[in-house]
Amino acid sequence: MAIRLSDPSQRLPVLILLLCSFTVSIVGAQDDRGWVTTTEAGTRGTVRTKSLILHPAPEPRPSLKYRFIPEDFQRNEGNSEIYYLRAMGFVEQTTAKNRLLQMHDRAQQESLKKGIPIHEVAPYSWQSMSPRQLPIDEVKAYLQLTEFQTHDIARASKMKDFSLDRNVRSVESPISILLPEIQQMRELARTQSIRCRLAVAEDRFDDAFQIAGQQFAMANHLSQDLFLVSDLVGIAIAGIAWNDALDMVQMPNASNLYWALATLPQPLVPLRRAFSFEYEFFDLEVKALAEVDETPRPAAYWADFIDRVLPQYQRLIAGMGGSNIDSVALNRLNLINMIAAGYPGSKQFLIESEGMDLQLVESYPKAQVFFLAQRKFHEQARDEHFKWSYLELGKVNSLAAYQSLDERLNEYTSRVGWAAKLPGLLLPAIQQVTNASTYCETLISMLQVIELIRMDAAKNGGRLPMKLADLSYPVPENPSTGKPFDYEVNGEIATLTAETSSIVYRLNLQIAR
Repeated sequence: MAIRLSDPSQRLPVLILLLCSFTVSIVGAQDDRGWVTTTEAGTRGTVRTKSLILHPAPEPRPSLKYRFIPEDFQRNEGNSEIYYLRAMGFVEQTTAKNRLLQMHDRAQQESLKKGIPIHEVAPYSWQSMSPRQLPIDEVKAYLQLTEFQTHDIARASKMKDFSLDRNVRSVESPISILLPEIQQMRELARTQSIRCRLAVAEDRFDDAFQIAGQQFAMANHLSQDLFLVSDLVGIAIAGIAWNDALDMVQMPNASNLYWALATLPQPLVPLRRAFSFEYEFFDLEVKALAEVDETPRPAAYWADFIDRVLPQYQRLIAGMGGSNIDSVALNRLNLINMIAAGYPGSKQFLIESEGMDLQLVESYPKAQVFFLAQRKFHEQARDEHFKWSYLELGKVNSLAAYQSLDERLNEYTSRVGWAAKLPGLLLPAIQQVTNASTYCETLISMLQVIELIRMDAAKNGGRLPMKLADLSYPVPENPSTGKPFDYEVNGEIATLTAETSSIVYRLNLQIAR
């Protein structure tokens, strides 16, 4: 359900979900959306640079004329989920669905025949094209096949709630829940992105703005789901909308969006709901551990306990992609061997780290020592990680205690031994997921600074401000660092730089003449 901390193979999806929102480019080369990706000494490694031509744009009248997402009072009561599912479901659209499948099959055949990546073949290639590069007539014909989606997506964006009625508390093993509809929403967002860039290409600012707002609403809705995967897909969708908005604000007739961006929920994709579920995740999976405490119990009790906890372990391990052994007797033997191997580390942990009495611990059966250590380790390690999620990243990311979080957990797990292995694997990668959320907020704040620059240029004869501090309205700080964005003017070009946890974004801004 989440990106787990101690399994390196599970960390890759975080990067994929984030970077899928932006075009992939060769280092040093310019891609179709105008991004140049380089590596520079003294930075966090990857630097992405793009040049924007901006047109001065005053504050709208009235100021709040534009809103990406309706105010709460204006949003309709009810669940947006049904409209998203309708948009993805091709209900009574069999002909359109078949034609789309044929187009994608032809694209795959062309990719194989020519020996080129699938993303270089239409319609996949349109995902990475700037508005001016889109083959307008072909794109219109393609989008006509999914025209039915626009009505449902528009209705969904105006709803307050998003719920898939998962009833997680009543599910025997939450890790077994599949999320195909969440991944499909990202595909829906990619089609929306083509619609948005087509509107930009045809100089339809209001339509482009409306579609971008629907993307932001979809991202925000996904944060109401229980799973961090849903949040990460929401962040990816917000990234798609942000990239499209960079094209949109360069339109000669683009209205100023400073206040529209200010009205977005902050954060756009809050993690708190998913974190609250992840906090309980191990306990929901291994429910039998709730009865483990310091009360001395005989060996017979723990023999029965092993029989009850074993199926819960098996479901959990299978859900994580582990091998499934059919023999109950062999599984039971493996668990007993694990308890025996883990006893010394568990005993040491309870005495040294938990301060328990030596004689009391030695009086316990080995199984009680093992399971008690597992529960207490889980509680300690879980809280050590989750406590940081309640603080702003910009205020903690330079602290040694936060930077060494992964390293300390791995060392702690090694010391405790077998009792710590499973709960350690199930801890979500708090740092990576928090970085992703803050990364999203950084990009939105960066766009708001651009709009403030366009507003200032409308007042000052099309000139760039020499300093951000000179601007008339509050200038957002970089949420990733808690500090002002870097801004430097060199002649007629201003460079706005945002540092995130993994990438440095650099936008070269020029006012159109």
